[in-house]
Amino acid sequence: MDYPLAITISVGCCSVVYVLIRYYSSKRAKLIEVSETWWTPGTENSVSNDIRPYEIVFSEELVKDLKHRLKHTRSLTPPLKDVAWNYGTNTDALRKLLDYWADDYNFQERQKFINQYSHFKTNIQGVGLNDSPAGLAAYLIEKFSTGTNYSYKSREDGGFLEKYTYDELIDNLMIYWASNSITTAMRIYAEMFIKENFLLGKLINSCV
Repeated sequence: MDYPLAITISVGCCSVVYVLIRYYSSKRAKLIEVSETWWTPGTENSVSNDIRPYEIVFSEELVKDLKHRLKHTRSLTPPLKDVAWNYGTNTDALRKLLDYWADDYNFQERQKFINQYSHFKTNIQGVGLNDSPAGLAAYLIEKFSTGTNYSYKSREDGGFLEKYTYDELIDNLMIYWASNSITTAMRIYAEMFIKENFLLGKLINSCV
């Protein structure tokens, strides 16, 4: 048997085996039904799911309430010695950002800057929640720190000011705060780990 013919037969056999494996694998795999969950019962028919243009507005009332919350945040627990950001957001760095947010962030100027870009909003399964600004900041700036450079976990200041300004970081916080949308933004983490979606992910990966 000449060499080209042997190659052709080998490739053909491999293709047939691959198709058979995929076929019988698909026969054994049972599709998982993923339920739709509405997170504010009783409001299913009272909200619109249309995607619509949205303008970020830092109203006087919102700013006044936010500054009050920032200035009356409970005392933050000091970080343990030499832990930097290894246990999450370093509260010394967080306190500096919160002080800047309350005293130096120019709300009206930054509102104009943010609204240079198009924004859109919809209702996601009836979710709505008012979050703490300090808690929101602690959650997000940790992502900007370790997500930008994992080695920043070993720095007391989190290293994020090497890449971003306080204004840029707080712009992100304000988009979530003004639109009350952090809950839906975080839903992906909950969805990843509920049983039915976790099994669905395993099923998809097994068929790839």
